[in-house]
Amino acid sequence: MKIRSSKDEPQAPNSVDQFLGYTQKSYRSFQDYVQFRENDPLWMLTYKVFLQLVGFFIMLLLSPFLIIGLIIAVAAVL
Repeated sequence: MKIRSSKDEPQAPNSVDQFLGYTQKSYRSFQDYVQFRENDPLWMLTYKVFLQLVGFFIMLLLSPFLIIGLIIAVAAVL
């Protein structure tokens, strides 16, 4: 019978890490979508600026709820 060390086993990501990973992945995909490119026409640049402003205001509105949610999640884990 072989006893394994706990150092060798990868740790399973907890719910906070999963949430942060998902949020980071979503934010990066949004930033890639609204990134300015050289061959974008003027109407596309206007559209992308509008989307960036909408994304900024949505994140601004949700930030207090996200902070409270993360505090509750961390408190539940502890």
